[in-house]
Amino acid sequence: MGIHVHSRSPVGKHSDLLQGITQFGGAPKFSLNAFCAALSIPCKIEKDGKRVAQLVAEEDWPALSNYCERDVVATYLAAKHWEGAQYGQPEAVLEAWAGLAGWIQSDQPALEHLLPFANPPRMHGGGDVLGDADFLEINW
Repeated sequence: MGIHVHSRSPVGKHSDLLQGITQFGGAPKFSLNAFCAALSIPCKIEKDGKRVAQLVAEEDWPALSNYCERDVVATYLAAKHWEGAQYGQPEAVLEAWAGLAGWIQSDQPALEHLLPFANPPRMHGGGDVLGDADFLEINW
């Protein structure tokens, strides 16, 4: 199991999440932020990509590092959602998010900037009858 890896890149094999989600251009493209928002994944928490050049100009390396780390974590969770959907294994998302949350919580305060990812979102459980459920409580 895994996201399809191909060799269309001049730098070797890689996986392009956006290309996979849009069926290699067969569907409209959208931002990582939009995809993450649809999946309740925190994304672009403090800064967006438009601020990166400013952070570099200001030589604010800690803020730039935090931005990049949050972007990588959001991309990882988005990829796990996509992988789970592709292979009909939603538990892959659960396992990945639980492991990530444990790691983030275990390394505080160093990973404080990743705390929004340490609490998986509440998932709608099926209307007024079933109500909401914590993501980690869902028995897949």
